[in-house]
Amino acid sequence: MIIGINDTHGALLAIPPPRWASAYTKSDIGGADWFAGWVNAIRADYGEKGDEVLIVDAGDEFQGTLISNEFRGKSVVDVYNAIGVTASAVGNHEFDFGMPVLKERIAQARYPILAANIFLKGTRNRPDWVKPSALVDAGGIKVGIVGLATVETPVTTNPVNISDLEFAEGGPLAAAEADRLRAQGATVMIITAHAGPFPPDNEIEKIAEACKGKVDAIVSGHHHTLLSTAVANIPIVQSGAKLSSFSTIELTLDAQGHVKQYVVNEGNVPKAGAPQPILHTYNGRPAEWRGHEIEPDARVAAILGDYDLQVKKLRESRIGATAVELRKGGNDDLLANLAADAMRSGAGGGLKANFAFQNSGVRSRSGRSSTCTLSTTSRWWCRCRRPRCAMRSNRCCTRARDRCASRGCATRSTGSTCSPWTSRTRRPGPSSSTWSTKARATCSAKRRAARRRSASRPARLAPSRWR
Repeated sequence: MIIGINDTHGALLAIPPPRWASAYTKSDIGGADWFAGWVNAIRADYGEKGDEVLIVDAGDEFQGTLISNEFRGKSVVDVYNAIGVTASAVGNHEFDFGMPVLKERIAQARYPILAANIFLKGTRNRPDWVKPSALVDAGGIKVGIVGLATVETPVTTNPVNISDLEFAEGGPLAAAEADRLRAQGATVMIITAHAGPFPPDNEIEKIAEACKGKVDAIVSGHHHTLLSTAVANIPIVQSGAKLSSFSTIELTLDAQGHVKQYVVNEGNVPKAGAPQPILHTYNGRPAEWRGHEIEPDARVAAILGDYDLQVKKLRESRIGATAVELRKGGNDDLLANLAADAMRSGAGGGLKANFAFQNSGVRSRSGRSSTCTLSTTSRWWCRCRRPRCAMRSNRCCTRARDRCASRGCATRSTGSTCSPWTSRTRRPGPSSSTWSTKARATCSAKRRAARRRSASRPARLAPSRWR
């Protein structure tokens, strides 16, 4: 059994259930301790049959959260070591903290961090810190694992950090490395590639086509999408991002240890064939894997608790205040303007600039008048009991706030109209609506206008994403 994860981005802690999960769980999802609990249950299940379980990560482990960034990814590697990750790929964001830090993480990891397509610029010589592949023993079966970085790395990390490196097309190199490992006795071949399926490059499809007949499974990453497909008869999986889901590829071997059959994401809930969300409960009952109840891993939970305690003071430190709502989106995106102005000003010791750009991914939970801390990383949401208005159209809720005030709005703990959606606050569930007809019509009109604007825009080749 192969368990595939990708693009953890330092997301080691559980989060409230997103809207797509609210139909079947009211509990948090994700969390490295709960992922380890799922791994323990799967290992117990396959151990009863005498089978092995491999955990393969497709890169971008470190960058993205306070609990990871404050320690330059050390916390993530400690957790991966405790879980027993088999191998991982080098992601583009592995370079974000600079080469000295990446070398430290590679030395710290008790699993190989692989990339067969990274070379010193102008040569076909690999840097001394990079390994192209690994040969592991899984219950007497030799398994070869080849790692690949995305060819987009030079434009998706700080180019200064990789100025002496080149990132070659991965498919032919992975095929050659697979042949070399087969010659060393590998009967099963896996690729872990920080490369995704989106056009125009279709990078992971090209890798699979180049490895036809040589590779048995691919765990992919980079595009933060859910992927369960096959190209050139090679199963390919990707599990979204931020350790909220994982994928499974079950390989059936013949007497010689060669793959004769595979099944992808079999029996996963709530949807068979799709990646498995890291659930804590399912339909009001403890989550299970084929009869094995899921419990958080105590050892991993202790590691997380130690790191979380170290960043608690920093996370809750006051960094400022706002007298207005830092609204996100629209023609007057105050939150993005604030971020761009801060970058342009040279605040924090940076260089002053004439221009600064901020994408739409910036988030805050600070509101009309609020103290800002480093933990203010979520959006403001109207706490209206009308379910539609708790969806991801917060402008609709913002415009209707005054109407909400006397129409049955509620918060988690206060009587105010709207409140920050913190890391522990969940959206309200369905209940009877006390909204006025005028407020309902206002929301509907806003949604219709948004759909018309969206339809008039040129089609994009790929969904917007943070990579």
